[in-house]
Amino acid sequence: MRKLLRFTGPLVAILAASVTLGCAHKPLVEAQSLPLRKVVLYRNGVAYFERGAIVSAPTVEFHVRESELGDFLASLSILEASGRTVKAAAYPVEGVTAARQNQGNPNKARTVTLELEGAPGKLAVGYIAHSPVWKPAYRVVIMDDGKALLQSWAVIHNRSGEDWPNVKLSVVSGAPLAFSSTLGEAFVPTRPVLDDRGDVVAAIPQGTSVAGAPPPRPDRYAGAARKSASRAPEAAAMAMGAPSMAGGAMRDESSEKDELAFASAPPMPSEQASVAQSGSMSRFDLPSSITVPDGSATMALLNAKVVKGDVIMLFAPDARVGESQQYPWRVARFRNEIGATLERGPLAVFGRGAFLGEGEMPALMAGSDATIPFALDRGVVVKSTMSGDVGASRLWAVRNGELIVKSEYRARTRYEATSAAETDEDLRIRHAYAKGSTIKGPAGVTLEEEFGRSSMLVPLVVPARGKAAIEVEQISESERGADWFSTEADLALQAFIADPKLDAATKEKLVAVLVPRDRIAKFRRDRDVVFTELRGLDQEQNELRSNLSVLEKNPQAADLRARLVERLSKAARRSDDLAKKRIELDLAESQEGILFQEKLKGLVVKALP
Repeated sequence: MRKLLRFTGPLVAILAASVTLGCAHKPLVEAQSLPLRKVVLYRNGVAYFERGAIVSAPTVEFHVRESELGDFLASLSILEASGRTVKAAAYPVEGVTAARQNQGNPNKARTVTLELEGAPGKLAVGYIAHSPVWKPAYRVVIMDDGKALLQSWAVIHNRSGEDWPNVKLSVVSGAPLAFSSTLGEAFVPTRPVLDDRGDVVAAIPQGTSVAGAPPPRPDRYAGAARKSASRAPEAAAMAMGAPSMAGGAMRDESSEKDELAFASAPPMPSEQASVAQSGSMSRFDLPSSITVPDGSATMALLNAKVVKGDVIMLFAPDARVGESQQYPWRVARFRNEIGATLERGPLAVFGRGAFLGEGEMPALMAGSDATIPFALDRGVVVKSTMSGDVGASRLWAVRNGELIVKSEYRARTRYEATSAAETDEDLRIRHAYAKGSTIKGPAGVTLEEEFGRSSMLVPLVVPARGKAAIEVEQISESERGADWFSTEADLALQAFIADPKLDAATKEKLVAVLVPRDRIAKFRRDRDVVFTELRGLDQEQNELRSNLSVLEKNPQAADLRARLVERLSKAARRSDDLAKKRIELDLAESQEGILFQEKLKGLVVKALP
């Protein structure tokens, strides 16, 4: 058996291709008395099905495939029941043995019976079942004068086990939640066993007495039931495939006309899919009913619209493509003016009657611009060089005794492009930047921020057989703690105190902190001088002792030995004095340190505006 791949749409002829089809399956859901009239496909593995007819019988039977029973019961909705009342939906429950035997049987189905009351009338129901995702595909035809024809297509697969004859078909972009349900499975939880073996007292407890103590109160549990959030009206309408919503939450753009006209435009389709938008979700309703046989795929044209678009160059190095480190891409650049979010999908680019290349279009919000690489161009070479410097730190805050400073780093990137082409080239350079940083280009040059990326597009016009260059500066700041006694902190504090915007009260508190801090810094400098001298004296004494040891047995060196002994004695006295001074400096620093910490308590300083 073979399935048919069909292409339908005003712009193309019907083509057929055969592919191998596996074994046939029973329909996911089958209801002979309620024919299928609407199908809405999503990109999360489910589809919404709607059935309806005039029903006079007291019951309606649905034959639901075993794997779909949970989803069917979880989503079954009565959309219309004029003259009828729905009493219940009943279905048989299998035993454990039968359920195990039917595992893995794709054709096993259960019958769900909808019981009705009242006179004959219209009955419409809706439900969801698993389905292949619909797949978007795009074409862009580049024309002159900054125009392009943008086409969006939908590839639809019917694997439901039944034909979709003459149904209203819609496709929805976005990512609504969907999960498998087990409502169709019987479940009996295991309960704890109460073992009753009579009232025989097996042990004699010891009695106790407590005077005046009240009996213990049993604990009480107070629980609050959380109200479930009601669905937004537009989300519910999107799920049911409604074409519009009250209050303007969704808009129907089927009547919107394209007023752009130009000689080079291909013929436009007479009818296009109407568009309904809610947030980032879009629904496309095909303009007329469509038939999709079971086991087949259909490619349907959703929209074709003339939009702003052209072909430019984009320098965007990609580690996967070595040559892109020096050569730019040819890119199709266009705006989504269809009025709906376009899903990620393949894009074929055409221009001047020829195929130019293919690329991948990201998800594109309505009104956003897309820049899609489709070929590498070796006619232009781009080189980049980097430089940078660190600016002076400034006081940012004082809190909990910690001094916080901010420093500025400026990174400059120079791009130089050389062209071998015979015409001027419009080049964009993708410049990545770190979050929180500021990007600056030359005066008069507008940088374009890319949606969903931490990067800017830098424009540069490269003359024919010539060169052009541009420099981009990235300014970033880092915040960190600084040592109160460091040179960096000293410069930041001095600049902060000298700022005329600083209020008098804060200035007074900071100066009060700096007095003990400066004394501590002086004590530390003096101690370093003492320590350096002590180290020199220790070395001198060791040398003198060594020399005296050599001269000890030489009677002719008595005078020299006497002079060395005098020097050794003098160095020892000086070492004792310095040791005492170091102790005094340590004590003084400790006292000032206590005062310094006291001044810091409760001190809060914020950056100046």
